[in-house]
Amino acid sequence: MFPEGMHDLLSQKQLFDSYLKHQAGVQSSAFSFVNIFAWADFFRFEFKIIGGCLCVFAHQDIGCFQYLPPLGKDVTAEVIDECFRYMKDINRGSGLSRVEHVPQEMRALFDVKLYRSEARAPEYVYDRREIENMKGLALASQRWLWNHFTKHHVYTFEPYCADDLQECRDLYERWAQNRLVRHTDETYQEMMRENRVVHRRVLEAFRDLDVIVRVVKINGQIAGYTAGYPVSQNTFCDLFEITDLSFKGLPTAMFRRLCADADVARYDFINAMDDFGLPDVQRTKMSFKPRFLLPSYTVSLR
Repeated sequence: MFPEGMHDLLSQKQLFDSYLKHQAGVQSSAFSFVNIFAWADFFRFEFKIIGGCLCVFAHQDIGCFQYLPPLGKDVTAEVIDECFRYMKDINRGSGLSRVEHVPQEMRALFDVKLYRSEARAPEYVYDRREIENMKGLALASQRWLWNHFTKHHVYTFEPYCADDLQECRDLYERWAQNRLVRHTDETYQEMMRENRVVHRRVLEAFRDLDVIVRVVKINGQIAGYTAGYPVSQNTFCDLFEITDLSFKGLPTAMFRRLCADADVARYDFINAMDDFGLPDVQRTKMSFKPRFLLPSYTVSLR
């Protein structure tokens, strides 16, 4: 992990956004400066112009990879080839060279004779209005959880402010401890440790990142928080959400309130990201009946 404060990415946000506009229709959560900034404690991100395109490389001690496909108006085969040559030089021919988060609509840019693609875990995309309205048999179980929570608790759903940071961090620790008791494998525990850092970075810089953050308060205490950002003109990404697990139905209530929020209501779809390959998370996300699963790929040399 790179030490906190080793590199400040915020000065690159305007540059990144100016190139990102050429991929305005992409709904993948990775196509946002927020997603890059959130992981800056784990990678040293390099922004490099190749063939008129912006290429984002993620460096670690063992080498580097391309965090997402080249961004620009005209992404050519020559640009992609040059990206792999650049990574090959840094990685000294190792198998680390790859492009992550390649959406379906950009997959054709990679010559199948030279590159192979492997499917990543898909992201869950919901019809925002369906979650807001929560009608019909398909969402009956979620509607029951909503009714249970709202019947038994008086709560507020309100904008996050900087003074809420420590209380949100304390909530994360309680939530994580509960999860770690039931999930003892090292991969899951490492994910909990990483997300602790990711959440803190986003909550500290939410204004600079233009991230929408909301908190649920019960009896004046924060019982849940959620954060997200737009990834296209019609899709909003629900980046993360943490709740006090002792309040039955709270996750459902918070997700529904986010979908009905005035700052989110302009979007047609909610991207709730992937399930991390965890069966419990998969079951929960499927229970909200996604409109579709959004594929993405990792591309490497054959």
